[in-house]
Formats: sequence, structure tokens, C-alpha cells
Amino acid sequence: MNYSRSTQQFLKSLGVISLSACLLAGPLSQTVLAVKPVYAQEKKKSVSARENFYQSVNADWLAKTKLKKGESAINSFSEIEERMKKLLVSDMNKMASGEIQATNAEQEKMVAYYKQAMDFAKRDQDGIEPLKPILAKIESVSSMQDLQKLIYDFSFTSFAIPFSLTVETNPQDNSQKQLVLRQAPAILESPEMYEKGNKEGQLKLEAYRTSMMALLKQAGKSDKEAKSLIKRSLAFDKLLSEKTQLDQSQMTAEDTTAAARYHPESLETVDSYADEFSFKTLIESLVGPTDKKINVEDQAYFKQINDVLNSKQLENMKAWLLTNVLFSQADFLGEENRQAASTYGNLISGLTQMPSKENNAYTQLEYTFGHILGDYYGKKYFGEDAKKDVESMAKKIIAVYKKRLSENKWLSDSAKEMAIKKLDQMNLMIGFSEDYPDLYRQYQFDSNASFFENNYNYKALSQRQTFEDFNKPNVRGTWQMSANAVNAYNDSSSNSIVFPAAILQTPFYDKTKSVSQNYGAIGAIIGHEISHAFDINGMKYDENGNLKDWWTKKDLEQYQEKTQAMVDQWDGLKTDAGKVNGQQTLAENIADNGGLMSALEALKTEENPNFKEFFQSWASVWRQKSTKEQSKFALESDVHAPYELRANIPVQNFQEFYDAFGIKKGDPMYMEPQKRVTLW
Repeated sequence: MNYSRSTQQFLKSLGVISLSACLLAGPLSQTVLAVKPVYAQEKKKSVSARENFYQSVNADWLAKTKLKKGESAINSFSEIEERMKKLLVSDMNKMASGEIQATNAEQEKMVAYYKQAMDFAKRDQDGIEPLKPILAKIESVSSMQDLQKLIYDFSFTSFAIPFSLTVETNPQDNSQKQLVLRQAPAILESPEMYEKGNKEGQLKLEAYRTSMMALLKQAGKSDKEAKSLIKRSLAFDKLLSEKTQLDQSQMTAEDTTAAARYHPESLETVDSYADEFSFKTLIESLVGPTDKKINVEDQAYFKQINDVLNSKQLENMKAWLLTNVLFSQADFLGEENRQAASTYGNLISGLTQMPSKENNAYTQLEYTFGHILGDYYGKKYFGEDAKKDVESMAKKIIAVYKKRLSENKWLSDSAKEMAIKKLDQMNLMIGFSEDYPDLYRQYQFDSNASFFENNYNYKALSQRQTFEDFNKPNVRGTWQMSANAVNAYNDSSSNSIVFPAAILQTPFYDKTKSVSQNYGAIGAIIGHEISHAFDINGMKYDENGNLKDWWTKKDLEQYQEKTQAMVDQWDGLKTDAGKVNGQQTLAENIADNGGLMSALEALKTEENPNFKEFFQSWASVWRQKSTKEQSKFALESDVHAPYELRANIPVQNFQEFYDAFGIKKGDPMYMEPQKRVTLW
């Protein structure tokens, strides 16, 4: 499915979503139009656990909960996020009015940024004017030499260019940084999308043209000029889609791992990719002379990039650059500009109604000052008791994995030894970071600049720091999520599991709930993240977070045989939005299964374990209502399975579930013992 990867890349390039190996999908799932939900609509009023465990546990919630206008999905995560948002918006407004005093210079900058984001009259007055110097810079390009300079300038922005160059942790030596080259995100995912018979492609093209016509006219273009620019932009995009096309239906989960996408090449090799563009000049101007290898993640694309980066394509490329800038920066301009971009923006993100101005302002605050906001939340609202309790649970669950691995019958002794060593050195990051990035101390908010300019300056400083850090030792285990993020993740490059403060609240964790209930929710999530250390991606990393081949050939054969059983268990499962891809969701299904297993085993060491409460708590975590459009988008693009299935399928692998709810052969929730899968 080409839809998945390229759409996510395009959204990421525009700052719509952020990709990471985490518990749930990005913020994309949180807002869309309230149309008929896929799940829990027109269900039976009373459903037993034997029929559908998810519906039985969540019956009251499903009956009472309605999607609001502007929402595409509502679930446990979004409910907490909404509570968090109300709390933090209230505090931000109080800080803006002086009722709450900022406690440091970085909070003062955050408040100033928020006040400017909320000054809609001034933003409307500025309109598209702050962006015009950028548009003029693109239009002034008349040669490949000019393009070389433009791409250098754009390397310090979030603007789309025909490729991505960034600095990340070197997976083979995480004490160092590496340069990473990735393919450009195309507007449409494949050449087939441009065919007249392709309804989805034609729908996107219509929305794209509508948004671009409005934005280009706002930028001062005539109808004729706008139509010409759109035609050129789409011609270049079609070329990109031809070069970037990936047949994901043929890809295995293994093909998407960091190890499979690690292709280090010399600077000389990278420079040979294009005849009229110098990667060497660009790279050395950004990080200085270097003999470090460059990770070319998308080799197939860069072997064809000479067909993209050349003088014949220059005018089309300029049009593509210009329209991308107009679209991606509309949220930082006036309301008229934001409205114009929404026709296309809503469609590609699953929205049919754009968020309010106020929601948009808060979203930009989270994107820009997220770590300052998280630092404020963590220090003011996060309880030390919760941290200690969750740490204790995590250590017990790690002990379960160690015991299970030591008793494993199919792994080699060397692999078991390495796996246990990895668990021994796993870093638990719970709550919030002790400090935030130095970027916020260096950033200077300019009250005389426009909202667009302040965002531009922030991103320029951030990107400049990124390239400056290339030649410095890498700092392992930095927080990728802020404390106010309702999520959790496994960081393979530092062998860490991370639980931001915001997720440690009901229904995931509640000090007033029973031990069994907490193990069924946050406990299983802890186990989920630990399991990622041994999934198809995590298994490639050693105890220090470096790529290392520590599995024997026989180990891998056994692993692949067992994970194929997991693929078979999930592949083709029907939902109202379509069928599940067992390969696409493999890593997360392994993690859900491992999370339940380890939390269940840890619970057995506690007094009076209640398995009913345990499994009910698990199912309650995955309650959700969503629109059909959003569910279809998630099914095609998300590596996580649909929520109802995440509640129902993993539990069927454990005998304790059958015993707790009296599930017998012939019941819809019954699974034949030979089909049950437990990897560890």
C-alpha cells in the first residue's frame, strides 16, 4: 500500500504528524468531522464477554459517548488530551493575563509566543505578507546554481525540498551523529493516483487545486498564473511519485526496520548521484568537511535523483517548492490563508472540518514550546508517588521478561544472554526530563516580528543547532516527547522506555484502583514498550542501543516462524473499514501480546490477583469511536491495529482470559489452542 508511507512523510514534512515507534498513532487521529463512526455504532445494547469482550467492557462508554462536531475519533488517549488541553490552556491564559507568574525566561518566551498566536486580529492584518519574501526568493531562482543556494537556505527551515537531509543518532555507534538522506514526500503517493479512473487521486487533485488557486491568488497571482503554477507543480510531483513509488503490499515488516534502511555511503558516492547539483557542496556548507558515511535510507530514489534535480525540471520544481511553502505555512498566517489551505489539508489528514483558531494556536504552541509546556506541567502536576509506583511495576515486568527469556526453549544461549543483558541495562524514563533542550534558552522571541517570522526564526535556530551538533558527541536518552504527551515509546538507540507524565492517569494508571486494574492498563503498556526491545526492529540493537547482529541463524529462523504465526493470526481480520494487514501491524501486535503476557505474569506475584479486573482494564484502554474515513486512513497507514481488535485479539492467547469469563468452544471470543500465539 503506497498510501501509508508517502502520505505520512508528506504530513510529517508539513508538521502535521510526528512519526515515532510509540504506543499509538500521532496527533492525526484526534480531530475530524463527526460522521457515522465505524465502531460501536448500532451495536447490540447488551453484549456478553463471550460474544465481544471489547463491546462488553465498554458498553456504557460506547452508549454515552458521541463524536463532537470536528472530531474524527475519540478514545482514552484523546479524552486525557482534552483534559490536559483544558488545564494547560487555562493556565496559559492565566499566565498571559499575569494571574500566574512565569518562573523562568523560557516560560516568559512561551507566554509571549502564545499571546501572539492568539492575536488573530494582528495575524489577519499581516495575512500572507510575511511569506512573500520567501516566495520571491523561490521565484528568483533562474539556474541550478541559484537552486543550490536556495536548498542550502531551506535546509534551515521546515519547507519541503526534493529530498530530506538531517542529522540523527548513528545506529551503529550511538555516541556519534550521522547525516541521513531520505526521499522527497510526493503530494500524490503514486503515478496511478494521477490516472483519471483513480477516484481517490482525482479527489485529492481537486482539493489540491482548490486550495492552491486560493492561496496563489492571495499571494497576488492572476488566475492564469495560478493555473500555470499548479500545472507545473503537479507535473513535478508526478515525476517524484514515479521515483519514490514503493510497493508496500509486497514489503515485509522486516523491510521497514532501521537495520533494513541503514545504507551508509561515502560523501563522494552521494555527490555522484546528481550531475547538476552538488551534495558535497551542500553537506560541507552545513556541517563542514567530513569523512563520515551518510546513511542513504532510500537508495532507489537517490539512484534516480539525477532525473529530478536538473535544469530541465527547474521551472516545474520551483512551482512545486512555491506551492508547498504556501500550503505548509498557512497555519502561521491569517485566517483567510488558513481557510484556503484547509480544503486540501483537511482531506489528506482525514479532516472535513478544520480546527478552530484557538485550537490551532494551542497546537502551534505544543509544536514549538512543547518541552517548556511539558516541563511546566511535570513540575506542577506530576506526583512523585506515581513515578515510584510505575517504576516498581516496570522493574517487576522486566524481571518477568528475564525469567521467561532464561527459560526460553528455542533461543540460543548466546542470544538469551544478550537479551537479558539488554534488560539489565534498560533505561526507565518516567515522568519528565530534569531539563529541557538548550535551544529554548538561545531562542529569542521578537515582539516586533510577525507570528510567521517568529516561527521561522525558531525553526531556523533549531535546524542550525541540529547541523552544528553533527560534529559533537551524541547525547543518549534525550526525551523525544514532552511530559504533557499522552503516549509512551521505546527508544532503541538508547535502550530506553519512556512514559511521559501525562499518560500516568486514569484509565491507564490510578492510585485508587486495584493492583490488578493498574497491571491490566499501565502494566501491559509498560510490557508493550519493553517488548519493542525484541521486536523486528528492536532485536537489531544491543544493550547500548547500537545496531548489532546478535542473533544466530537458527534463532532468526525460529523467530520468523513464530512471528509468522502472529502475522497469520491478524492478517485479513475484517473491520468495517477493511481488512487488517498482518505484516504492517506485526511489531505492534507482538508488543501488545508481550505486554499482556508480562503484566499478567507480574500480577501473579501480587496478593489476590483478579484476572477479570486485569483483562477488563486492558479492554477499557482501547475504547474508541471513529469516523469511517478516519478508520480507513488508520487501517491503511498506521502500524497499530484497530483499537477494538487490540482489545479483543491479544486476550484470546491466554488461558486466564477463558477461565475468568467462562469462555467455551463455540463462543465468538473462543480461539482454538493451536491458533493461540505467545512469542516470549
